[in-house]
Amino acid sequence: MEKNITPIVSPIGFGPDGKALRINSDLLAAELAEALRATKIIYLAPLPGLEIKGELRRDIPAPTLKNILEKTSEQIAPDAQSKAVNALRAIETGTPRVHIIDGRAFDSLLNEIFSNEGVGTLIYGNEYQQIRRARRGDVRAIHNLTRGAVRREELIYRTQQAIEKNIDQFYLFEIDDTLIGCVSLYFYPDKPALAEIGSLYVSPNHQNRGIGHKLVAYACMKAQERGATTAVALSTQSYSFFTTAMDFEETDKKILPEARLKLYEESGRNPKVLVKTL
Repeated sequence: MEKNITPIVSPIGFGPDGKALRINSDLLAAELAEALRATKIIYLAPLPGLEIKGELRRDIPAPTLKNILEKTSEQIAPDAQSKAVNALRAIETGTPRVHIIDGRAFDSLLNEIFSNEGVGTLIYGNEYQQIRRARRGDVRAIHNLTRGAVRREELIYRTQQAIEKNIDQFYLFEIDDTLIGCVSLYFYPDKPALAEIGSLYVSPNHQNRGIGHKLVAYACMKAQERGATTAVALSTQSYSFFTTAMDFEETDKKILPEARLKLYEESGRNPKVLVKTL
């Protein structure tokens, strides 16, 4: 590789008697990835991706896949079992992400690498490894990501300057260094046990994949780590998500600190006030 030569490693070995032996190419890829400390494996397969109970999964965390393989492996089609097993092996030995994509589809590899949506199935390690704290260099990306939601009045308008001023409150969800979603976490100086979760947004191409759930769960975890005992969210259009998926309950606006309550009244949006005990 240092000589700018792309090595092609054939899945063929030789026994002591010199006879050729077939090596499982999925296992070989996992072993190579471990040796090279690779950040990604892409399996090209005659499959649309990883199907579980006949349903194509666009992404799945490694612990979930491991549980399925150990307890209900029959849910995974026989021709995908090897890739599922060795994808899990690769993640457990240090490769963060494994993709299974359809090698029969036109431009599938190019689409996987260069498009934000990706194709096939992504298997990944730590469920929260794609979430990180925002930095000043993310201000424009956050502004661009959320402006559609602002137009639809799903989120309140924030200038880039306002985002930059409060950049330390934001957490970002990324897929291959592309910003997909965000959430903010704010602590009230006069009510340190109360943390507000806001600015929740996931790009349309990645909605209904559980990313919003992960962002809110992560924010709740961070709030709890910093000593908060209660999380609050103000929402006009995501009421059912917070109450159904995240176990928040509607409460009276009087739970808000005086300064926040004043901003609530002045906004005129009349959002629902939702609360969750951490």
